[in-house]
Amino acid sequence: MVQPRERASLLLKWIGGHVAESPKAYQSLSGMMAAPVPAPGAVQDFKSFATKQGVSIPDDRDADALMGRAIVRRVALVKWGDEGFLRSALSAPYQADASAAVWVGCDHGAE
Repeated sequence: MVQPRERASLLLKWIGGHVAESPKAYQSLSGMMAAPVPAPGAVQDFKSFATKQGVSIPDDRDADALMGRAIVRRVALVKWGDEGFLRSALSAPYQADASAAVWVGCDHGAE
């Protein structure tokens, strides 16, 4: 399984080219937040990039959904800076990701 830090590093390497190649998919922050999905083919394109870098990403619906949300957050950051990233992170589809990250990172009540 790909570690989150490794996935984030690959995503940072890939995202600039993706944004440049997909200007019509991300015309406004408001539009993207109204329909927070990556450009068509973006998830598969990223997975192909990752494979070329020697990183395997699971090929299932849950992994694709998680990657799609990560792509949208990074696009928001690259195109609209901190405002874009914060708005994408606080939108409804992403709040579950944030809750899961907090749960995974906490000490689950160990004494």
